[in-house]
Amino acid sequence: LRAFAAQQQAEAEISAAASAAARDKFAADEAARVREAEATAGRMRAEAEQAVRLKHEADQAARLKADADEAARRQADEAARRQADEAARMRDEAARLKAEADEAARLEANEAARRKTEADEAAQAEADAVARKQAEADKAARRQAEAARRQADEAARKQTEADEEARSQAEAAR
Repeated sequence: LRAFAAQQQAEAEISAAASAAARDKFAADEAARVREAEATAGRMRAEAEQAVRLKHEADQAARLKADADEAARRQADEAARRQADEAARMRDEAARLKAEADEAARLEANEAARRKTEADEAAQAEADAVARKQAEADKAARRQAEAARRQADEAARKQTEADEEARSQAEAAR
């Protein structure tokens, strides 16, 4: 009976210890779940705060971009107005310069036409003089060529006579 009672006592203690261990494990698991849930909640809070910060920064950036766009539009309008004014001034100046250039070109063309007429007349007179000299030179060259031909004929005749004389002498010598 004592042994049975001791066995019962031991089993009861083992069962109690097992129950206590199960309770401790459950409590530890529950605590871990609570810690994980708190950590998740902390992360979500941090992400939410980050999202709020990012939204605020995005709103601020959008306001700055709108301000910059407006300033750029005003600058572009002013630049376009200045360019239009400058283009109009340049067109007026170009028209004035073109009118002056056209007048100068007309005067220059008139002067060039006058000089060309004078140069054409002088060139014609020079060409006439050259043609006259060329005709005289051609006549003199024909006379010289005729004299040279006569001299060449005479030289050829004398050469022929000399060749015949040399042949007859060679024949006589042979």
